[in-house]
Amino acid sequence: MDEHSDHPLGSFAAPFLVLYLTAERGYTASFAGVVAALFGAGGAVASLVGGVLADRVG
Repeated sequence: MDEHSDHPLGSFAAPFLVLYLTAERGYTASFAGVVAALFGAGGAVASLVGGVLADRVG
């Protein structure tokens, strides 16, 4: 499972974020790559925090 498994289209829409940022908003590919990396890193951190909270709270 990935970090977007709560919605079936969560992981499907993420790659289009890069296309949107470059083609529609005019950002560089480097900037769009950083945004995509932060998107994934945020999901990883949220998974870890959610796991810890689930262990502690139940």
